[in-house]
Amino acid sequence: MYIRQVTQTAKKTGKKYHTYRLVEAVRTERGARQRLLLNLGLDRQLKILGLNPIQTATAMGTIIGRMLHPGSERATHKWLQEKSGLGELVDYDFNRLSLDKLYKISALHPKNWTVE
Repeated sequence: MYIRQVTQTAKKTGKKYHTYRLVEAVRTERGARQRLLLNLGLDRQLKILGLNPIQTATAMGTIIGRMLHPGSERATHKWLQEKSGLGELVDYDFNRLSLDKLYKISALHPKNWTVE
């Protein structure tokens, strides 16, 4: 299971934007295939909510991290810094992310981003 970044172009404006999809590799009779599990339009939704780019990357890391590697904020922070390649997709270095910032972005959501 992994996150795939897809670049798309808006038909009206020609502006490029990214969406993210949670996919898994499966074997079928016709060979290896990728099955779409979830379309994650997170970055646009978070920008609409007024989050700046760093907050957006942090929120995406928190949400996606807890989906792919369920655990506490502390465990998610460690996973983002040591095991995840998510930073390459969202163009953010999670090694610069303090645990305190992750706690603060998690506290913005009324349900504390619970995805388990």
